[in-house]
Amino acid sequence: WPAPERLEELVRTAAERTVSKAGLRSLRIAPLVAARARPVLDVAAAFEWGPGGCVDGVVGAEVEGEVAVEDPSISLRFKADRIDLVADEVRAVDYKTGRPVSTAKTEKTRRDHLLAAVACGRSLQAVSYALAAGGVGRYLALRPDIGGAPEAARAAEVRADDPDLGQAFRCAVATVSEARRLGAMFPRVEEAPKPGDLPSH
Repeated sequence: WPAPERLEELVRTAAERTVSKAGLRSLRIAPLVAARARPVLDVAAAFEWGPGGCVDGVVGAEVEGEVAVEDPSISLRFKADRIDLVADEVRAVDYKTGRPVSTAKTEKTRRDHLLAAVACGRSLQAVSYALAAGGVGRYLALRPDIGGAPEAARAAEVRADDPDLGQAFRCAVATVSEARRLGAMFPRVEEAPKPGDLPSH
């Protein structure tokens, strides 16, 4: 993990680049963007890097990959935020700045929620990573406030050899693929009573 001064420099540079790319440089909001990013980075440092400031086995960042899904034959491309190699096992991480997949207290309930999210096509990345690498796919939620959820809820892992998650993934991908083939493209409309809320379909 970078030293404090280096981290400040990295955050400032990234914020300026992001604001400039969005065409908002004249608004001079880069310091606000940097300030919004800092709490998320603080969570990442505390949860993942720990007191030593080091994660063993990191071999890549922003790594592109592809996973083949049979029945029907479909190929999905993805980009993993981080790839680790630990004890000859590939682990791919997807950082999330929103809520965890589940904020339930128990590991079993969190797994049930993850399975449901995969089955309805909401959380396919971690399974894609796991299947492509033959290892582990992982979500890591970096939102500072996760309510009363335990810290362990921040991470959700999927193993390539998990038959339930694998089956839910294949079924969801096949369903979405068939819907697209048939031309079923739902409009992303907002409802008047709830501006900003998009329908869950």
